[in-house]
Amino acid sequence: MSDLGTTVVTGELANSAPVVGEPIDVPEPLLSAVSTALPSIRADAGIVAGRRVAAASLVGRAHQASGTSGQDAYSFSVSDDRSALVLVVCDGLGSRPHSAQLGAELLARFAAHSVAAIGQATAFTDGPRHLIAAVAEANERLLACAATQLPGWHPPDLATTLLVARLPLDPLGGPVLCARVGDCESFLLRETTFRSIFPDRGPRWLNTVTTTLPHPDAASVIEVATVAAVRGDVLIVATDGLADDITNSPRIRAWLAERWSAPCGAHLMVDTLRYRRQGSLDDRTAIVVWDGAVTAHRSEPLAELADLPIYPEQSERRRRRGRFRLFGR
Repeated sequence: MSDLGTTVVTGELANSAPVVGEPIDVPEPLLSAVSTALPSIRADAGIVAGRRVAAASLVGRAHQASGTSGQDAYSFSVSDDRSALVLVVCDGLGSRPHSAQLGAELLARFAAHSVAAIGQATAFTDGPRHLIAAVAEANERLLACAATQLPGWHPPDLATTLLVARLPLDPLGGPVLCARVGDCESFLLRETTFRSIFPDRGPRWLNTVTTTLPHPDAASVIEVATVAAVRGDVLIVATDGLADDITNSPRIRAWLAERWSAPCGAHLMVDTLRYRRQGSLDDRTAIVVWDGAVTAHRSEPLAELADLPIYPEQSERRRRRGRFRLFGR
């Protein structure tokens, strides 16, 4: 085996994404060699049940620098009665670097399967209650999997956050239903304006998770929100690494709004998430759904994230730190 040496530079494709602040460089990413490691880059794009969908997950720079696996996962499906899309993102806890990504991967699929059982009539009559029950069912499946299929593992080893959205395919099919545990986020994008479906009461900082799944009483920790989307809105579900950047950075919001103004392919979706921002070290994962009318003019008012307190691109406290530190939860 040849010596890697010190003069060889790994080539990479050029990118026009913005650079915000003074982000760290990881010229030679370190890959995880554990059997539970996830791919560093995953992407999908195409038509699902008549809707244009794009999804991507990119490993964070902290993982690249430390040689640990990315821990985000996503999944999407169509409801059993073909009335809605089901979108799921999960983010395993960094404090479990060898196992939490498996919890995220499993829970994303369990949740997509459970929520797909919610039909249009059920969603109309008591959607939030049934959504909580479906997420609780996915939680039980994850607990059962740990107990029967993963000897020596315990529920905290699979700790992950979750956000699931049920998006009706018919514009008259009712509101978008969202449920989450932890700090993932969903947004509606209308032209150049983002609206947070789970608005936070203060600035979003990394690693503020207080609740995860699996949980012995999942129903007690699930947040639910409903939102009415109009024709032309773009729905985004994202893990916290991307949601933090959307919430805290006007430049990143402008970049994403422009790139997501029309449906994009898988490679463009990946390229869109390759921006660099000081302090943005976590994995970035999103599922984006367009309804086919993204260029139509819309005049309905939509609350902006700017209605929340405005936070600078990088606080002075963070600037004074100089070098980054790898983080865990």
